Amino acid sequence: MINYTDKQYDMVEALFDMVKTVSLKNKSSDSRYEYAWKRQISNLIFDIKGNGYSTGLVSKSALKTNKPYCVSDHVYSRGTVAEYLISKFKNKPFTLEWLQNNFPKLATTIFVTQKENGRLSFITRNMTLTQLMKMEHYIEAGIKLIHVPSKRVKKFPQLVTEQMETLVDSHSIK
Repeated sequence: MINYTDKQYDMVEALFDMVKTVSLKNKSSDSRYEYAWKRQISNLIFDIKGNGYSTGLVSKSALKTNKPYCVSDHVYSRGTVAEYLISKFKNKPFTLEWLQNNFPKLATTIFVTQKENGRLSFITRNMTLTQLMKMEHYIEAGIKLIHVPSKRVKKFPQLVTEQMETLVDSHSIK
């Protein structure tokens, strides 16, 4: 379990309330109503932990690029996560505790170049969360990853999935 600051804890609770509200009030699945809420939920996901929870993974290209040209990529796009949370709650409501325990997994990040991030954003437009979890977007973009030790960035290596590991270069530094 990840320790939240008081502010983050309150914001995860607000996220839960938003998901619950849109899921219960929009049983007819009005797309305009849901789109507005998905946008708000997506923004709140960013507000809770802007740079997400770093896995400590970095793309090989990002290692060769000046830091100002690199960003933290939300592996599972915020819009897709918002859609997933709404759908999941509609089908089988979850608890605040479930969201607190699972939010870091849904807000996982990998350090990539701005160019790679733009390509990933384009590729993920029509992907499901299941496809993202299989890292299909990284595979399609041809992105290889490396474990990079760093004392400057708090890392959460427990968030590295088996699918992410398949993209890690065998000469990676752990």
